[in-house]
Amino acid sequence: TVDGAYIDFDGLRGGRSLPNDVVVTRAGAQRKASAAAPVDVTLDVQGSLGRRFYIEGAGLEARLAGDVSLSGRPSQLRAEGSVRAVDGVFAGYGQRLRIERGIVTFQGPIDIPSLNVLAVHAGLPVEVGVAISGTAQRPYVRLHSDPSMSDTEKLNWLVLGRPPGASDGNDRAMLSAAASALFAGQADS
Repeated sequence: TVDGAYIDFDGLRGGRSLPNDVVVTRAGAQRKASAAAPVDVTLDVQGSLGRRFYIEGAGLEARLAGDVSLSGRPSQLRAEGSVRAVDGVFAGYGQRLRIERGIVTFQGPIDIPSLNVLAVHAGLPVEVGVAISGTAQRPYVRLHSDPSMSDTEKLNWLVLGRPPGASDGNDRAMLSAAASALFAGQADS
């Protein structure tokens, strides 16, 4: 069990370097004859996130909870379990969205977890937000609302906090930028 942790992804940008005792050998590079063969390691680790496991960065602030089991060789790690966001917020589209549901489920290769996320703009007379499903490698992002409404109405409520109506050039620019950011890199499926 990890009793507590604080991971700040924004602090990882730039200036990272390896310690002096780490040696990097590029694929295809010849090894010195005296170098020993690497140790063949197989992992079998079961982990549980404690009550003080926090993550921050890229607009996300949340406490994480859950259990994950890792197994296999480091280059072929498999994971089983799930991690969920508790009391989380996401700063995006000019708003601080409350994470209503933030679940990452592992059932196979560690780099292909399934996503089940819903972040909403709190304090509005309607519920609007962003829903993310699919996998980490192929996320599917869509606008969410309750009651149901058109994507134009959802985007207006999400970004501007009001229904569509008489908007000026600044509003249209904000909506266009938010729509571009929301669906960037997402192909029609």
